[in-house]
Amino acid sequence: METLQDVVDESLQKFLSHLSRVTNKLELSGLTDEEKEAFLEKCQSVIGDSCVMEIRHKRHKQLLKRTETLYADPENTKTPHEIFEELKKEDDAEEIDYESHDLYQNIKEIVKDTRTKIGLGNKDQPSSQNEEDGLLMSDVHISTTCPISKQIMTDPYKSQKCGHTFDKKSIDSLLNLRPFIRCPIGGCGHHVSKADLVVDYQMRRHIESTADM
Repeated sequence: METLQDVVDESLQKFLSHLSRVTNKLELSGLTDEEKEAFLEKCQSVIGDSCVMEIRHKRHKQLLKRTETLYADPENTKTPHEIFEELKKEDDAEEIDYESHDLYQNIKEIVKDTRTKIGLGNKDQPSSQNEEDGLLMSDVHISTTCPISKQIMTDPYKSQKCGHTFDKKSIDSLLNLRPFIRCPIGGCGHHVSKADLVVDYQMRRHIESTADM
């Protein structure tokens, strides 16, 4: 049965995918450099806000579970609402680290790649460093072959636990047999479940760029 979290995750992934497609066309948009920069910053900001909302949603679910536990304590004298509000006040005081969220990291990569592609450069580095990074990346061979099927990936997904990437159809064929498996990469000791898999947007862009060559 599909849960609310499944819907949220799918919506965010689709939104990020659409943003990736839009930014790929930015070079031909006719916008000024300032307008392009503002657009990219807005894209990153929107994803950041979405990540904050998702993190808060997960935290509130945890607060509800804690509320149930505390309310069931024989020595408790507070109502569920009072308990929840106290826990929520403490939780709201904690900073939300949305920048470490996988989706936010993906949009940062998309924005960084787009800036380089359309000549804006990376705002976080000097232009000389951007050029050096570009040269280094061009010398690195990135395999687009799925380690399971040994075929070129068309829908790359990576494990959030170990970072290894597989074609979705191939990894799903293994996970449909059991809830989790040991990572198919030899020497990797991590286990993988469907919940651990996220779209590998960096690999997807690499596959698309090599297909156009």
